[in-house]
Amino acid sequence: MTATAPDGAALKVPGALRWGLVIIGVLAAVLGIVMILNPFTTAKVLAIIVGIELILGGVLDLVDHRYGNRNLSIASGVAGIVAGALVIAWPGVTLWVIAVIVGLGFLARGILQLVAGFSPAAKASGARGVLLASGALSAVAGVVALGWPKATIIVLAVLFGIRVLAVGLLEVGAGVLLGKVEVRTVEV
Repeated sequence: MTATAPDGAALKVPGALRWGLVIIGVLAAVLGIVMILNPFTTAKVLAIIVGIELILGGVLDLVDHRYGNRNLSIASGVAGIVAGALVIAWPGVTLWVIAVIVGLGFLARGILQLVAGFSPAAKASGARGVLLASGALSAVAGVVALGWPKATIIVLAVLFGIRVLAVGLLEVGAGVLLGKVEVRTVEV
């Protein structure tokens, strides 16, 4: 739905978007805490938790186009959903396979977020900091997973738990901050 308003009119960010960011951020943060506090979970449970986080993040990318570029948002969303679905749907997956799929998913999304963070649209919207922080966290987590695929379940759970918690908190912060933002329309 596109809102129309006279040139220079102030529009509030839709409440559904703000609350969606907060809810998904809280869910991701809770998943991150569970992973950090319970690192002895099995590979299958870890795969499901990480897969859910990847899918939720991917859906959010598709819905809110937060990268300032619709194509980057779609690419990041699809990468997250595909990686999450692969991890969840692959029964009996080994820890090495989880690390590779998750690493590739995090790395792809992180790179796309970093690219979007340096865009003029991100600077203009004030989203540059969130995109760069989230992109850096995702890319680093992806590189660690790919570079250390034989890591124990404990190390993976803690690393991914920290990443999921941090991104969840960033999403909550973004949702809260969007409640204080007014969008001005400008005729071009």
